[in-house]
Amino acid sequence: VLKNWLIGQIQDHVLDNRELTIKAKEFLKFRRVILPSPSRLGRFIANVIRNSHLELYHHITHLFPKEDFHKLEALINSPEDSLYTNLMTFKRPPPEPNATIINQFLSYFEILEDLKITECDLSGINLKVIENLAQLAKNQSSWNLRRIKPDEKRYAILICFLVESAKTILDTIIDMHSL
Repeated sequence: VLKNWLIGQIQDHVLDNRELTIKAKEFLKFRRVILPSPSRLGRFIANVIRNSHLELYHHITHLFPKEDFHKLEALINSPEDSLYTNLMTFKRPPPEPNATIINQFLSYFEILEDLKITECDLSGINLKVIENLAQLAKNQSSWNLRRIKPDEKRYAILICFLVESAKTILDTIIDMHSL
């Protein structure tokens, strides 16, 4: 019962381990269950969190075509003629609007369409979770992103970041056009 409740909390809310432990203790007390030792409860919660995250990464990566994972890898690897990765394109803030910039942002959106990012339907996943994973990609260097294991976690982070980037780019294009 506790495991199912914890999974529901993890899926519905973005909670850290400490917050989840406090809520789990309250849940057990409400159910009149004798609390296990703090270390045992902590290990149990950490295990449920880890398994839930692995399931989440698995779910997200299955929304993206498996044969295109190499395209995600290409985004975080530098082309031979550049110091920067292609992922940096989507991390930059929008400059002052003009016709050239609008066309540039349209080409960025086309890149995301070619990656089939716009076809990823993440509607079944909590928006806060998507935003947190996207923020991880935004705050990490490509070098750090390449080091993330398991691969499903790296791909899930990249997918969430690119889905959020597509929304931002589209909003930016619309805002620039209306100026």
